[in-house]
Amino acid sequence: MKSLPTLATALLLLNGMAGCKWHASQTHSSAEASHTQAAESAAASVPPAHVAEPAPWLLSYAGKASNDLEADKRFPAFLRSHISSKPVNYWVEGPSVPSKDVRDFLGGLGDDVQTMENRYVVASGCPLHDCTENAMLWADTVTGATVYAASLEAHTTSEHGHGNHLWIFSNFPLSAGTLPTALLTAIGSWTQQGSDPDYQTIISDATIVEPSGAQIELTPADVHAWQPGMPTRSNEQKG
Repeated sequence: MKSLPTLATALLLLNGMAGCKWHASQTHSSAEASHTQAAESAAASVPPAHVAEPAPWLLSYAGKASNDLEADKRFPAFLRSHISSKPVNYWVEGPSVPSKDVRDFLGGLGDDVQTMENRYVVASGCPLHDCTENAMLWADTVTGATVYAASLEAHTTSEHGHGNHLWIFSNFPLSAGTLPTALLTAIGSWTQQGSDPDYQTIISDATIVEPSGAQIELTPADVHAWQPGMPTRSNEQKG
């Protein structure tokens, strides 16, 4: 009879060991899941390692007018090799060529060229006498990744309300969860206040146009576009 307590004790020990192994397994699985999510997040924060021929000369325009960049003899060739030249029906005038349209914006009322981390270049502007529409060029001088974003009058009211439609043309695959952090930061800053402070536009819709021509519909929040209620640069300066 003295062997019964010993047997019960052994069973309890075995159950405890099994519980520890299960807990350790669950902890390991959770750690692996967290590591995977962190890796995916990190992968989405930067462009692919190599997209196109890098253009470090763009950095020399930091602080200069976008008009000066647009007038550079190297700029047309850069646009042809980094921005799509396929006609796309995204402007109210009908099919238009993105690589050519960039110059219409940057050659108009242009902002000063900005750089981030001595790597990313952002230039923006709007056509003369029509700053209800404006565009931004974002380029990674290390990988050659380039994005042309145009904020255009929608002329229709979508489910998100009436405002401008943001068209994003990239030379590398993009989706709601893979926009580089530096690009999101640039879009957020650019859409806070356009090239003319008298024209505050609101983004109601956003569409990514991939190199293949495929279009992906997104929300303004997906691309960190400025929305009513958020602070603007002019309000921050007044404060």
